[in-house]
This record gives sequence, structure tokens and C-alpha cells, in this order.
Amino acid sequence: MNRRKLAVFIAALSGSGGAAPALPTYAEILRDTYGASEVYPLTNIPSGTTIHAFVSGAHDGTLSGWTLQNTAGPVTGTLAPTLDGTTANSDIGSLALIWNGGMGGMFIFGKVSNVADWSDGVSRFLVSYKVDNSNYFQLSKHGTLGLEAWFSIGGITKVLRSAQTTTDWFSLGLTWKDSANGNEGKMYVNGAQVGATQTGFGAWAGTPTILRLGIASANSSVWKGGLAYNTVKFGSIWSPTEMANAYAARLTGGPDVNP
Repeated sequence: MNRRKLAVFIAALSGSGGAAPALPTYAEILRDTYGASEVYPLTNIPSGTTIHAFVSGAHDGTLSGWTLQNTAGPVTGTLAPTLDGTTANSDIGSLALIWNGGMGGMFIFGKVSNVADWSDGVSRFLVSYKVDNSNYFQLSKHGTLGLEAWFSIGGITKVLRSAQTTTDWFSLGLTWKDSANGNEGKMYVNGAQVGATQTGFGAWAGTPTILRLGIASANSSVWKGGLAYNTVKFGSIWSPTEMANAYAARLTGGPDVNP
């Protein structure tokens, strides 16, 4: 191929006028590379009352009291919403269409308002999925200097904790398998496993009717600070390498837009 043809070929690959192709968004990377079943909320949420689910708009949710596009998000070029710590809340419905409680994973990015929030004595929830007191998962900040992941599967409850006082964005995640699918639970902070792998669970039973972001139940235990990219994978788990890479990929994605 001569130089002129090569230049034309490169320009065609790059788009009109030789412009560089657009980077995939972080949400697209999570979906297409790491198999995320759902991603919500995206960071550049438009003004309104809906939390957009990136993978399937059928699972959009409702929100109240969020301040949208209020702080720099965990991915360069994004703006994330913030919650006020008192009345802000949100719900995602239609979980029966996508939920597989027997095996899966999730992670979410969070950011506290200031360092004093870590020791305010309040357990504040990033995300909660719940059928009943025997079958639920939740990720939260506990009252004194740390993060925690709760696994309750078939009536067997395990709790993992990590000391954490950063005022930067962090990622808190978990993967799980109930007794019928391998029997393990793991907690991840910033893509790395924290604490021992948990075992001894029962069999998951039921389908959560509601996923809550920023709260454990309506208008209680509200998160105070930013939330972004609640990412859920159903029916399979991320391996430790995939979890680490999915966290690191936030540095390579372009700004997000909603579907």
C-alpha cells in the first residue's frame, strides 16, 4: 500500500477528517468487556427524576432529593450526583426480570462529603438488595471509620469490614455464590479483595422486589456524598483479576451519556 492509500485508510479508520475515534464510555466497558448486567446510576444523569439503567432502560428507577451532576465523578470528564445524608433516596424496580440471587456480583463507587463523615456514628448505605432478613446483600459505611459488606444467604449472615477514611472516590464490591453454586462470598475495595473468603452459606430464596441506592429502607440511613456506577452482574461472578481490571478501567473510559 502506497503512502497516499495508507493515509486514506488511516483517516477512514479514525473517522471524518482523521479525527480520533471516540473512547468507549466506562459503562460500555463494564458491559461489553466485563459482562455487567446492569449499570446505574450513570454519572452524567440529566435533570429529572429517573435513575437510568445503562444496560436495560426497562429497569430505570426513581429518585428523590438527589443533587444531579454536582461533583466530579470517578471517571475523568464525568459529573456524579450527591445525596444529602437525610432525606435523599432512590429505588430500582423490575428486579424479577434480571435477578439471580444464587450467584453474582456488584460494586459501586462512593465518596463521602468530608473526612468527619467516616466517624459520625451513622451506618450509611450505598446499596441494598433484599428479599427478607434471611436473603439480602448490602454495602455500607459503618459508624466508625470503615466500610462493610453484608451477605445473608439462606439465613446464614456474614459481615466483612475494611478500614477506610479517604475523601476520594472509592469502589466497594462483593461477589457471591450460594450453597448450590460454590458457596463463597468475597469483599473488594478498589478492585482488591479485603478479608477472608466467606463460606458456609445456605441456598438463596426469593427475588428482591426493590433495589435501593443510598438507603437501607425509605428515608433512613441515607448516604452522605457521591454515588456512581452501581454495577451488577447476575448469574456469574467477576474473578479477582476481572474485578481489579474493571476497577482500573475507570481511567480509560470516556465521559458517559445516558441511553
